[in-house]
Amino acid sequence: MSSGSVAVVGMACVFPGARDLDAYWENLVRGVDAVGKIPPDRWPGSRNRDVPSDHDAYIGCRRGGFIETPYLFDPLRHRVMPNVAAHGDPDQFILLDIIDDALNDAGIDRSDVLRQRTDLIVGRGGYTSNKMLEIFLRADGFERMLAFLADRLPDLDREALDQLAVALRETLPPEDVDGMATSIPNLVPSRTANRLDLQGAAYTVDAACASSLIAVEDALLRLRQGSCDVAIAAGINFTHVPSFWFLFSRILAISQSENIRPFDRRADGMLLGEGAGAVVLKRAEDARAHGDRVYALIKGVGSASDGAASGVLAPASRGQVLALERAYRDAGVDPGSIGFLEAHGTATPAGDQAEIETVKRFYGPPLTAYPHRIIGSVKSMIGHTMPAAGMASLIKSALALSNKIIPPSLHCEQPLPELAATAFYLSGETRPWLHPPGTPRRAGVNAFGFGGINAHMVMEEVPSPVRRRSLPVSGNGAGGASLKPRPIRTGVRRPSELLVFSAPDQGGLASRFIEVARMLEDKGARIRLEDLAWTLAGTAEVVAGCRFARVSDSLEGLAGELRDLADCAERGELGRRNGEGVFFGDGGNGTTGRVAAVFPGLGFPGLVGEF
Repeated sequence: MSSGSVAVVGMACVFPGARDLDAYWENLVRGVDAVGKIPPDRWPGSRNRDVPSDHDAYIGCRRGGFIETPYLFDPLRHRVMPNVAAHGDPDQFILLDIIDDALNDAGIDRSDVLRQRTDLIVGRGGYTSNKMLEIFLRADGFERMLAFLADRLPDLDREALDQLAVALRETLPPEDVDGMATSIPNLVPSRTANRLDLQGAAYTVDAACASSLIAVEDALLRLRQGSCDVAIAAGINFTHVPSFWFLFSRILAISQSENIRPFDRRADGMLLGEGAGAVVLKRAEDARAHGDRVYALIKGVGSASDGAASGVLAPASRGQVLALERAYRDAGVDPGSIGFLEAHGTATPAGDQAEIETVKRFYGPPLTAYPHRIIGSVKSMIGHTMPAAGMASLIKSALALSNKIIPPSLHCEQPLPELAATAFYLSGETRPWLHPPGTPRRAGVNAFGFGGINAHMVMEEVPSPVRRRSLPVSGNGAGGASLKPRPIRTGVRRPSELLVFSAPDQGGLASRFIEVARMLEDKGARIRLEDLAWTLAGTAEVVAGCRFARVSDSLEGLAGELRDLADCAERGELGRRNGEGVFFGDGGNGTTGRVAAVFPGLGFPGLVGEF
């Protein structure tokens, strides 16, 4: 069996407040709290959420992380019968969409021979779903109710009971075998493999809240041993039914204050969330050979159970530390090089205390009075998505590494005092990801499952090459066999972008202007402003003889303006265009080395980091 890094070459997701990957990243960076009231159509009794009811006492809470807008699944896109999609459990069809989007993001189309050796491993809980409840009512539940009524109300004649039986069954969707089959958990990956023609292994894993990362661990093992050439790891949770909320309310896991505050003194429990996410993985050497763009590298994964802990429901630091030890042994990475730790961070008092103890024991105490390593939890924004929680954290960390930005963690205005004894601090604001010279940016990801199954993942950035080729415009990154960092397709939408050009002289700039203008005229609406800005930034040379920059808030009219600029450059008159968002320089910059930035206001005075 081979070992080594695995590349994240494609991603897709849907989480509370975010229909796709772009929206998810934008929400993370902006610190959007996507937790809200239970949507009125979620289940009977969830209507009129402004007035507490007996049903609220039953489920214990009225807030969570929901996909509030209707998820619009197109059955014809995937050759699915519309009636099956309309009345089946949603997770099978949402996952189908997500996996298709992730494969498209990875550039693996439906005719690609790689699909013959593509595995699909899905983290999914075995929780009761709405379709399972329907089948229970159809097969036995209504009969039990009618028998109870006949026993307690002997005056009810047979005709009245028959009428009641008909009325009860009319509350259910049409009886359809294909629709009822959507309640079978193992058919979630099977349906996706069937519709997308994935011919590798396709199965589910249930490791509670660690399910997603255990799916990633399986994917790494299968890639390393050569069982597949592409592995898709996914996590999904759309099992919001009252019985599930009732259970977690009764074991005091759900916040009675209806707030989720990871690592805060006031934390009194989690809020449940729903969502799905998937990553497409390749061996790093294969991604390099295929010329793939890579979001991040997964260096290693480790897992462990708590063993003979005090109880099956109580989180224990012992198994968590063991999972981390195995992950870093697998990765061959120094834990001291981790700059960001995406914590499990459920906001349950016992869970947070156990995780802080784990962080303290494994990573050690702070080495300075002002620790610069950051810890956070995406659950503070979207709630606890249970089997999909690890995938939400993985995708967040991959985007943080590729964008060199660490999103905030919310609702921790009063951090637990024990956190100060660790090597990390919790940031409530978005930060540039500075890091010491000599090592790449690295992140650790925790996912600790209910019942004592723990997983940890070690991730690393794909460094940007020092120099980039100038042509063609679409060429990002260096050529050859090096890994290529993923372009920022999922950056925050800014009101304007900086478009930069470079060439040895003004004549060269004129050629670049014409080249970009032709590309805009040819591809039109398929180009986004932020993608163009990223591409141009990757091809510009800071030491070129002539450099030109323009602030743009739209692509409208840009092609025509670039042609005007080309005429101006041919006449050697670009210097006259300086000012009002246009900048030109024709003096070569003879300096060498990298840019360093000092951020004395970030809580760790004097820290110098590299970009």
